[in-house]
Amino acid sequence: MAKARAAYGSALRMTNNALSVRKTAVKDSTLMSVIMLGLYESIAFPDSKSTQTWYKHVQGACALLVLRGTDQFKSNVARRIFHQFYGVTMLCSLESGEAVPDGMRDLYEFCNPTSDYAVQGRQWTTRMSLFMQDSIDLNRDKDSDPVTMVTKAINLDRELDSIKLLIPKVWQYETVRLEQPSEYVHGSFYHIYMDPWIAQMWNNLRLCRMHLYKVIRQQLWKGRACDPPLFTKEEVAPQIVAAERVIRTTIAAICASVPQLTGMIVFPEWPAPKPRASPTGLQPGMTGQEDSRYQIHPPGTFLDPGRPTCMYHLSWPLYAAGSSDLSTSEMRQYAIDMLRFVALRIGTRQAVVLAEALKDMQRSTSPESSPTEPVLNIVFEL
Repeated sequence: MAKARAAYGSALRMTNNALSVRKTAVKDSTLMSVIMLGLYESIAFPDSKSTQTWYKHVQGACALLVLRGTDQFKSNVARRIFHQFYGVTMLCSLESGEAVPDGMRDLYEFCNPTSDYAVQGRQWTTRMSLFMQDSIDLNRDKDSDPVTMVTKAINLDRELDSIKLLIPKVWQYETVRLEQPSEYVHGSFYHIYMDPWIAQMWNNLRLCRMHLYKVIRQQLWKGRACDPPLFTKEEVAPQIVAAERVIRTTIAAICASVPQLTGMIVFPEWPAPKPRASPTGLQPGMTGQEDSRYQIHPPGTFLDPGRPTCMYHLSWPLYAAGSSDLSTSEMRQYAIDMLRFVALRIGTRQAVVLAEALKDMQRSTSPESSPTEPVLNIVFEL
């Protein structure tokens, strides 16, 4: 780790030198250096303060993208870098409560019409980007009354439902019901996705939905506490019940993505390595999935160092699910255990810090305790 930190310091100095001259500052290599330095921060992650350091790298990369201007979109590679990083920026802004850095939305609006809409899923990603922009605006709205906030959040949730209808069929996942409990799965089912990126995409969508319903619950309580109350008991009760049901369902769906992302089962299009452990004997009970590779194995069984699994991107969804005040003690412990597994397999300190934060919550909460807020205030990096 000491060598990595020394190399990081050296890379930081070289990047700062490149940034001091406009000619080198606008190069693709400089932009990628800033993005990679931010990635290092999110992996090294010595403590919760690292979120602020990582966010500074995100802001720095955004400043570079704005400096590069619209000419950068003449390059297909630069256009792809921008689209990918714009998604990271919006997720960061949504969870941190910060605005999208100045100029980024203008660049997106300029770039997006020139993108290839023949690419599968492009319409979905475009609608999702607009949805996230509206969600960020809602998150930063400190002036609207609770009634307005609840109405906006409900409308955004309806928009999210319509966006889900645009998801290509190949991006859909299959649900496998367990015939008996498994020590490796939280709940009674798990998901099978065609590709790690698709699982990551679904988890990002789930995080957005959890955020919306958190706003709805908070604003319903706030409106009820007003004098006079802005909502009647009859209005609040069913909406709170419905919101909590959605959040619990979303938490369960995040947990259902864990087995495949942690190598308990394979991804369908991958040639699977030989399992290192015997299966538990659980039968998926799903046509076409009787192959033992789709039965639950110990975590890491099917991980291939030569292929990405998006396991790194599982840390923040697990933390968000475990930090919810609606999370059970068992679910939170599952999140802690899986975060520790992620940390051990890919060496990310981020997962360790998040697991410790959940562990602190586990110690401090009890069945009689009031709802708790997440220990960290900034969530997930894509």
